[in-house]
Amino acid sequence: MKIKWNWGWGIFLTIILFMGIIIAIVAVMMNREVDLVTDKYYDKEIKFQQQIDKEKRTAELNENITINYSGNLVTLKFPKENKPEGELYFYRPSDLHKDFKIPISVDNNFSQSLDISKLDRGLWKLKIDWSSNKSEYFFEKSLMLN
Repeated sequence: MKIKWNWGWGIFLTIILFMGIIIAIVAVMMNREVDLVTDKYYDKEIKFQQQIDKEKRTAELNENITINYSGNLVTLKFPKENKPEGELYFYRPSDLHKDFKIPISVDNNFSQSLDISKLDRGLWKLKIDWSSNKSEYFFEKSLMLN
């Protein structure tokens, strides 16, 4: 039995090929791990106005936080208004499992140095959440580690 090739077979095979590609894409996407920014979206949404207020207070400071990094050392310099209390949150957008927090521990010059030699190279977001003189502040900076 010989199948005669015509436009109908061409259209049929094109549709079958297209459906196969779509099914393959769906299968691949369903098996990918998706890391969410946070598990608790709604709790974060409620605290959003407080976050805006913290960022506004930070922008109004006479002196801003400065972040310098060279080699394997990151140095943070805080405003000299009062001793800050809070935490540094290193957020890795590409991998949820590499995020970590460090308490703020400044010296007499209101600076803190961190060894970053063990951190993976690439994009990190440093989020600094602190309080000083009964006011809360927030600062965020992206770091590209080479």
